[in-house]
Order: sequence, then structure tokens, then C-alpha cells
Amino acid sequence: NNPITLLLLSKYFSQAGNSKKVIPTLEKAYESANLPQIRSTLDPHIYESIILSLISFHLVQNNHENVQKYIVELEKLPGLLKKHEAYLSSVKRKLDLQ
Repeated sequence: NNPITLLLLSKYFSQAGNSKKVIPTLEKAYESANLPQIRSTLDPHIYESIILSLISFHLVQNNHENVQKYIVELEKLPGLLKKHEAYLSSVKRKLDLQ
């Protein structure tokens, strides 16, 4: 249940062409990262990477509801958000969420 291991595993699945395992693995990474005992020690950039990966993969799957859900999560991280504003604006325009 280590979010870093799960994030790396999702990247492996993606590169290996095993797309059916990518999102479930990222979802497990996200759930694990939100456990209080893990979240308090997890590097914020790892958490951000998990969320950005979820946004990207859900976008590819046209799962707009989950894209919006994770955009909201990313927007809760204002210190990390600045460098991703252009990406988020692009995604929102694509989904017509603005």
C-alpha cells in the first residue's frame, strides 16, 4: 500500500501496455496517500504526481466526472498549483468545465 510503489507500478503498467491496470493502481495509490499516517510524511510532489496521473488517464478514458474530481483535489494544493495552471486550464477547456 505504499503510494510511491503504486505510482511506479502504474507507470510500469502504462509502459507495458497494460492499460486496464493503470487506473486501478493509481486509485490505490491515491487512497493510500490519503491515509493519515502516510499523508503526513508523503512528499507533496508525490501526491501531486498521483493526482496529475489520475487526471491524465481519466481524460484519456473520457471519464469527465473523475477528471473533475481530481482537478478539485489538485486545486486544494495552492502551493503546488501554480506550475500546473496552464495544464488545468487546457483540460478544463477540453471538458468545458470553466
